[in-house]
Amino acid sequence: MLVYVISDTHIPDRAHQIPPQLWKAVGSSDVLLHAGDFTDISILKEIKGKAGTVHAVWGNMDPENVRRALPEKQMLDIGDYRIGIYHGSGAAQGLVEKAYRMFPEKLDAIIFGHSHAPYNKKIKKTLMFNPGSITFNRSGPPTYGILHLDEDGIWGEHVEIK
Repeated sequence: MLVYVISDTHIPDRAHQIPPQLWKAVGSSDVLLHAGDFTDISILKEIKGKAGTVHAVWGNMDPENVRRALPEKQMLDIGDYRIGIYHGSGAAQGLVEKAYRMFPEKLDAIIFGHSHAPYNKKIKKTLMFNPGSITFNRSGPPTYGILHLDEDGIWGEHVEIK
């Protein structure tokens, strides 16, 4: 099973739209996770209209109407895997550990954003995955992520926006 992961869309601040490359990959029956910083409620509505199932959290740059619509963090079960989603806050240094500590429960993966930097490593048995920003990464091209969930485990992949 594939699960698509985005974060830090920052629309309309940093881009006018979600790159069409994502919508060429994501279909109406796919699962999409968004790790916060929409910056406009219309983006939440757009992704809910295009992906099959959407799970999302608010980020530090999101306005009040986004914060009312979404939780700060959430845990969900997809297939046999337990996944947490949290945007992040504060300095980028120590962000991975902070996201890990937000979920004292035993999880298979934790999705986070905030740093605009792709990340894909394990802490103990938990995959820590940041898809980077789909509109503006601090170094390198914009990216989104794909989680691969199968009988062999869960692993992440970054896809560059071209």
